[in-house]
Amino acid sequence: MHFDPTFTVSNALTLLSLLIACTSAVYAWIGTRRSNVDERFKTGKERMDRHEQRLTRMEHDLADVPSKDDLHHIQLSMSEINGTMKQMAAVMEGNQKIMTRLETVVFRHEDHLLNK
Repeated sequence: MHFDPTFTVSNALTLLSLLIACTSAVYAWIGTRRSNVDERFKTGKERMDRHEQRLTRMEHDLADVPSKDDLHHIQLSMSEINGTMKQMAAVMEGNQKIMTRLETVVFRHEDHLLNK
């Protein structure tokens, strides 16, 4: 390989076109990467917005869910109702026994009056 010291216009144009081609290649590479990054950011932003909406809906729904204390209060109330129902069952059982005895007495009186 030998070095030609003469610098012609043709050589200058070749060098300039090589420089322009390299510059445009670097610019295209940076621009393409930038658009890819912008697209990824846009996709990520949309995804984050969807997650934020879901979280907002979940927080709204969870605000209406009864708390542990509310459920404990309901459990205590149901226990009280269960005790009251047992008392009512005992009273009704006693009343049923009284009614059975009264029916027996009434049948005796009726039988005595009919069969004198």
